[in-house]
Amino acid sequence: MLAMFVCGSALGIVVDVYRTTARELHMPRLFTPLIDAVFWVAATWAVFRTLLASNEGELRFYVFLALVIGLWFYFKTASSWIQSLVVKVIDTGKRLLRLLIRLFRLLVIRPVIGLYRLLMIFLGFLAALSIFFYKIVIQCLRPVGKLLLWLLKPLVTPIARHFRKPADRQRFWNAWIAWIRQRFRRK
Repeated sequence: MLAMFVCGSALGIVVDVYRTTARELHMPRLFTPLIDAVFWVAATWAVFRTLLASNEGELRFYVFLALVIGLWFYFKTASSWIQSLVVKVIDTGKRLLRLLIRLFRLLVIRPVIGLYRLLMIFLGFLAALSIFFYKIVIQCLRPVGKLLLWLLKPLVTPIARHFRKPADRQRFWNAWIAWIRQRFRRK
């Protein structure tokens, strides 16, 4: 009989925890029938396991009476205290989750963003520095290049004259355009 009284009180605790959790976490109504079914299957299993353990499975009127009295006793004495405790636990969990999110942002996301920005600044600096040195090198090598061209001009000029004939270039382009027109001509 005492076991059924305790089982009724435990059922009351589970019902209060479920109702308070569903209310505080704003559970969608779509899941309510499914969770209710799971709860009642688990509650039935727990009651019959308790009944088997304490009373060898004998189902009498006083068993149901003890369950109902245990449930009623719980709701009259400890229900409001359990509900407030569940609300405090959920609020503490929400605060802890917000703290963990803030810490993750502070310790992971912000340093990664900072390193990315630092890398972009460093690469921009390297690009500017390389452009600067490129211009300096070009300015320093320009006289050497002009001198080299002046020295090689007697060797390169006869060869370059051979490739600079405008008639040869014009003939090449005309042949190329004629070939393209011939391939894509409408029939």
